[in-house]
Amino acid sequence: MSTDGSPPTKMQKTDGPIEVSEGDQSQDFDADTQKALEDIDACQNDIDVLNEKASEEILKVEQKYNKLRKPHFDQRNELIKKIPNFWVTAVSFVSILANDLF
Repeated sequence: MSTDGSPPTKMQKTDGPIEVSEGDQSQDFDADTQKALEDIDACQNDIDVLNEKASEEILKVEQKYNKLRKPHFDQRNELIKKIPNFWVTAVSFVSILANDLF
């Protein structure tokens, strides 16, 4: 990740030597460096594929457990409805706790 929190941008692959320009300087990478850079890119592509697969599986697990939680959330909401002014009482209680802690 970059220092500003944004994800790094992916560089376009090139067929020839990679040239890096900094000001007026330009550098061609030798064949070994070029090969290493291409291998790094291929490795990163494999990591990207695995990360995408992991994200999909994590989403499925989250959806599964959200469905399992739903009846408990519904039951809790029904119990909360039985307590008059529940949220006023809850917020007041949290306020008192916060004042005691600080």
